[in-house]
Amino acid sequence: QDTARTSVAFWTSRPQWPRPPALRGLGIRVAVHVEGPVAMAKAMVLLLAGNSALGAMAACPGGGVTMHDRCWYQGEAGASCHATCKGKGLSFSHYVAGEAAPMVPKLMNREPGTRQFPWARLECYVPGSDRYHTAKERSDGSAGDKGDAGDWAVDVCRLSCPCTQGAAVPSPPVTPGAPYPGCVEQNSVMRHAGAHAIFVDMSAFGSAGCWQNDCKNTDKFNADDMGICARTCAQIDECTHWVYGDQEDAKKCFLRKSDAGREAAEGWLPAPKACA
Repeated sequence: QDTARTSVAFWTSRPQWPRPPALRGLGIRVAVHVEGPVAMAKAMVLLLAGNSALGAMAACPGGGVTMHDRCWYQGEAGASCHATCKGKGLSFSHYVAGEAAPMVPKLMNREPGTRQFPWARLECYVPGSDRYHTAKERSDGSAGDKGDAGDWAVDVCRLSCPCTQGAAVPSPPVTPGAPYPGCVEQNSVMRHAGAHAIFVDMSAFGSAGCWQNDCKNTDKFNADDMGICARTCAQIDECTHWVYGDQEDAKKCFLRKSDAGREAAEGWLPAPKACA
């Protein structure tokens, strides 16, 4: 009835799910009082949207936090992120959240007592002193963070670990004799993952879209078509694989020194060096 007051309620069945500050209150019964059928319809849309958000965030197994197209977990002290992600049935997928929005407060649902400078390629929370280091693309020498970022571990650190939202993608069989572009794979990406990119002078091949806007020391650049990417990799000794896809509203070429860091990614096109 138009003049009737209606009460609508919903609640989540996971009251213990860790909630970031913006979502505190989810997990308890919420009541909305509306007047009339129009307001009722609007209330239902809002409630359904809330339920959809819960479903999306609950997609990460074991209470992980969904952000940056990954499932994030805070590992145990001394554990590597490879071990943490494997324990969730997922694979490590390196990502630096940045200084503006670090992951430690989101994973802990609070701001630790002390925030420190970026130190390594992964965020490190030290429980004994309630402090944490943010992360950056290239670690300090004192961190001992070398090689694959997923293997790095420090006894006192609980690392903020980014994991794939799906199972790792196995390397597909390669057909050496397939001519270009038949040798190009479909819907797969080879991520840097803190270890697999090459940073070289690519100013002769591209002048935009480079890492930190420096095309003399980059693993990527804007390219109008994937043939440019294939030819660039063929001319650079360190390059063993190339990847072509959309990033930041531009078509980009990425060069790699291995085919590790592989994940499923709609629309991305990777290939080995010989595919040119």
